[in-house]
Amino acid sequence: MIRAVGSASTTAPHDAQAATCSHAPWGSSEVVFRRNGRHAATVMDTQARVLAVASVPARGNDWSPFVRITTRGAAIQFTTLDGTIVDCRIRPAD
Repeated sequence: MIRAVGSASTTAPHDAQAATCSHAPWGSSEVVFRRNGRHAATVMDTQARVLAVASVPARGNDWSPFVRITTRGAAIQFTTLDGTIVDCRIRPAD
């Protein structure tokens, strides 16, 4: 699995959206955000390397073995396992 992620394409998928994040643990504030269906998302750097994979929390379940994601319009919020919150915003298409 890790080998597959490491050898992934270095181009962003066509359905990805550019976003800017604040207080991100991965350093760069410029990322590419891609929804993977209704319940998951992937965050990549500008070289299409995976930074985080997140899932929408199950309704009524506070425990999660993964990074959580919530979205509201252009606003995206990631919550890591240690409780760190990363706020991102989808940038308008050029």
